[in-house]
Amino acid sequence: MASVAESQLGRAPDLHAESAAQQGRVHRAGGFGRAAAALGAVALLAAAGLTIEPRRVRRPRAVGGLLGEAAGDLGRGLLAGAFGTLAITVASTVDELVTELVGARREKRKPDLDVRKAILSPWSFSAGVVSKVVGISPTSEVHERRLAIVAHWGYGSTWGLSLAAMRALGLRPLAAVGALLAGQLGAEMIVMPAFELFPPPTQWGRRAVVSSVYQHAIYALATVGAFEWLDPSGIR
Repeated sequence: MASVAESQLGRAPDLHAESAAQQGRVHRAGGFGRAAAALGAVALLAAAGLTIEPRRVRRPRAVGGLLGEAAGDLGRGLLAGAFGTLAITVASTVDELVTELVGARREKRKPDLDVRKAILSPWSFSAGVVSKVVGISPTSEVHERRLAIVAHWGYGSTWGLSLAAMRALGLRPLAAVGALLAGQLGAEMIVMPAFELFPPPTQWGRRAVVSSVYQHAIYALATVGAFEWLDPSGIR
């Protein structure tokens, strides 16, 4: 019995060592399992992040976008046409005042810088065109001036409606500027003279032709620019 007990006591350290080794393997296995579980969770989160589209943050639209959304494409066209009409009115007024200054200096006289006259005189022919089209004859100079103002602003604003059609056809802004300019010059230099509503450009004189081209170019740029500014689809 003593030898058996001694042999058991002699093996006791070996049993403790084997038990400690087994516990170490268990701990290592548990550590590896936890690490694998953590990596799996990270992988799942990463996969979820790739598949779930993040929420897009839209900036508030500018004033032009809000106005354009409220007006719609046709309303945008009218507003843009009115803005272009304002631009060409300013351009023609400056042209009239500069021409008067240069002429007065050449003739050595005092310039007549009547701003109201400079604003209205370039568009006085509008009353005559409207009179021929609709048969309205102004009864006084005041009525003629009012008719010219209404015709000028109505004509310029209505041209802006064409931009809605150009947008529907997919024309880019630069192409729209060219198309609008060509349309207006064609109407003024070809269509109206053909219907005897306006004298042909051969009777205008060189300065009048140049002024018409660059002023209508200003109108086209301003109108298309305003139409794009009023676009509600862009994020600004």
